[in-house]
Amino acid sequence: MEEKIIEECIKKLWIDILELDNVDFETDFYDLGGNSLKLVLLLSAIDDQFDVELDVADFIEELSLKHVVEETVSKINDKKS
Repeated sequence: MEEKIIEECIKKLWIDILELDNVDFETDFYDLGGNSLKLVLLLSAIDDQFDVELDVADFIEELSLKHVVEETVSKINDKKS
C-alpha cells in the first residue's frame, strides 16, 4: 500500500476520533484534544484497518500524525519482509 494512501487513511481516523475538521501533519495528538483513551481507540482503529499492532510506548516521545504514519508504514513493511 502506498504511503500517501496510508497517510490519508490515518489522517481521517485522527479527524474522526478527535472530532476535528482537519489536522496538521506535525501537531501533537494531545495538543489537538487527544487523551489516553482516544489514543487507544486510534491505535485499535489502525490495527483494524492495516492489520498492524502499534504499541502505546512507541508514542510517548512523539505523537504527531507524521510519527504515527511512519510507525505504521514501518510495521507494514516489517510484515512484508
